[in-house]
Amino acid sequence: MRQLEQLKELKKLYPSLSANQAEREIINTLETGVAPFLWGAPGVGKTTIVYSLAQKMGARLYDVKLSQRSPVSTTGL
Repeated sequence: MRQLEQLKELKKLYPSLSANQAEREIINTLETGVAPFLWGAPGVGKTTIVYSLAQKMGARLYDVKLSQRSPVSTTGL
């Protein structure tokens, strides 16, 4: 029961966004000069949204999956 309460509190702090809302938030963040950080469960569309947005903006995108790298190989990134 405690975990359910914690999950509800987290959802209040970090609400889910639609793809369009996420794109707007990413654009707003980029316009402030801050690099956005996307976080969420696997398979929810984070990479798809970023690919779509990069294509719309004519930006080059490098997709680096840090979860698939060893800690030693990420030194200096």
